[in-house]
Amino acid sequence: MTPADLIRLAEPLQAAGETTQAAALYRAWLNQHGEEKAAAPIHFNHGMLLKSSDPQATLQAYEKAHALNPLLYQAAVNLGLLLEGQGKMVQALAVWRNALHDALPTDGQCLLLNHLGRLQENRKHYPEAEQHLARSLQLNPHQPDVVQHYLGLRRRQCRWPSTPDWLRQ
Repeated sequence: MTPADLIRLAEPLQAAGETTQAAALYRAWLNQHGEEKAAAPIHFNHGMLLKSSDPQATLQAYEKAHALNPLLYQAAVNLGLLLEGQGKMVQALAVWRNALHDALPTDGQCLLLNHLGRLQENRKHYPEAEQHLARSLQLNPHQPDVVQHYLGLRRRQCRWPSTPDWLRQ
């Protein structure tokens, strides 16, 4: 059975609230194919099913998904969010930083950069937050929420003009 076939079987179960059965399907398939690169989305989906019931297994599933396919940036995003939720801010930042590379699609890079900026802002590490958000906006300037955060960070640091020339264009 291909990963796509498996997902087609599991999705209706998930939609019907039968998450235990969907997780069992994923587990059975992963027992046979879990080390293959094609298993990355299955590890990711399995982690999504487990996130409310088993944080440790969720963490392992996201780690495995991202290790098998570093371009599956969603696994790194979710892994970082899980770590952040556990109060492991430094580890979350490391996951997002390590997941960043030019081969990712622009939206994936922006999402990782935005999480880096948000968490650094929450930690009151304003220059680092500003740097991440600036890089995100240089990749995609059409992010109104990010523009707002970026300008707020510059004002909070008394960095004038608060709107740099490159953002006005």
